[in-house]
Amino acid sequence: MLRNLNKDMSDEKKISIKFAHGFGDCSLFACAIPSWISRGWTVEVEASSDKACLFKAAGATIVAKAKEHHPYLHPGDTPHDQDDSWAGNKLGWNLGTGPMPVVGTKPELWEETVGRKLRVEAPSDPAELDKLIEPLGKFIAVHTRGNTGQGDKNFRADDELKLYQALLKETDCTLLLLDWDHRVSKARHSRIRHMGDHFKKLSIPDLAYVLDRAALLIGVDSGPLHFSRFTNVPTLGVWFNFQPARFALPRAETLHVAPSNHGGWTHRRRHSWNIVDGDTRDGVTVAKFAARLVAGEKPTDIVIEQLFDKANTTSGNQFRDRDRTFRAAFSEIKNIPAPVVVETGCIRAQEDWSAGYVSYLCGLWLKNHGGGNLTSVDITPQHVQFAKSKVTSFPVEVVCQGSVEWLEAYTGPPIDLLYLDSLDTDQPGYADHCLAEAKAAEPHLADNAVILIDDTFSTGTAEGYFGKGEKAVPYLVGRGWKIICEGYQVVLKRDNAA
Repeated sequence: MLRNLNKDMSDEKKISIKFAHGFGDCSLFACAIPSWISRGWTVEVEASSDKACLFKAAGATIVAKAKEHHPYLHPGDTPHDQDDSWAGNKLGWNLGTGPMPVVGTKPELWEETVGRKLRVEAPSDPAELDKLIEPLGKFIAVHTRGNTGQGDKNFRADDELKLYQALLKETDCTLLLLDWDHRVSKARHSRIRHMGDHFKKLSIPDLAYVLDRAALLIGVDSGPLHFSRFTNVPTLGVWFNFQPARFALPRAETLHVAPSNHGGWTHRRRHSWNIVDGDTRDGVTVAKFAARLVAGEKPTDIVIEQLFDKANTTSGNQFRDRDRTFRAAFSEIKNIPAPVVVETGCIRAQEDWSAGYVSYLCGLWLKNHGGGNLTSVDITPQHVQFAKSKVTSFPVEVVCQGSVEWLEAYTGPPIDLLYLDSLDTDQPGYADHCLAEAKAAEPHLADNAVILIDDTFSTGTAEGYFGKGEKAVPYLVGRGWKIICEGYQVVLKRDNAA
């Protein structure tokens, strides 16, 4: 009787599951297991011998026969709000569902899992791997075909060859083709090496060792891409019919490129998953992103740069090159640890890059910068409500108040960047209003402050300027400000600080 009681007590906080899923799913699910172990649960996993190392790395006990099968179900495919990053994600959906007991809220378990870094055991013969790696020089590991969902996930044969050609042109790296089953397109070239033909068939510990020494991993929605979080390798995920926010975990070192028709997911998740849009069937597009990562550019910076580019729009005879002036303005504050930014006039339409979409753009820039805040002031309640819904993940406050009134009453720290964009140029008094904003803000500006004025351009004549800054620009220049960049916008900085 005592023996049975002890057995019941020992089973009370034991999870015993069979996880018979692919390399990618196993890699991601293993990252969640420590959340149960840290709360006093014993976790047993039945897994195939080649994937057992993933669950060992998570602290699970490997068993020959588990009690329950984990179905690892798919979630619905509806985009969710910015703050609910776990919602709609396959792993997020499975946290605390199925045979896994509830040990915390999904947001809590999600944050723990995303922030976790696991490492598998060392390879059996690292010296052998070193001998194989050394002749490669600087190399990119390329994985273009997975086992499941091949029509939705994989490169086509002709696309693979175009990708190889573009990578050879855009980088000086050797390409190591990760192909366990001799399915990918092969090409004869001094800088192309096939894993099976020129290297060796890699175990998971071998793969970790190789990836830690690669300049980059390029992977489709399959095992190596999801396993990259067990390593330090910079990674480029390439997606076709599926979306990274649904099937991958966010990772700082990973940039995902997805087709532009994924917009509903991308605009809600790009800030967490580092998603850029592009033609993923075009090898040149993929290779150019790869080259930037190989050169050391951070995924977050690449995302911001693409958003700057989106702000370059043209309508009729209006060439809206906001990308140039945005870059100029933000470069002026990039060395300020926690810049204070004020915007007059907030965003009011989804992904409206033709208007700059600055509340979102600046919020994301500040989040990536690691400090600072934006206050966006708008007098229209509907605009404020919309803007608030789009910047919940960023250090942004949206205030419903008249901009001049708010600026006159401002009591916060000196403003480093002031963006004036409140009254559209089809509204009466727009130039006078912009001038009033500049005058109200002037006492609160930092010594090296920058002012960016939207919808303003020089006539090239004695008339001076048209647009919102028609009166504000001459006033500021007369007060000792210097124009440092102009086009469809004007960027000014105090002359003694320029």
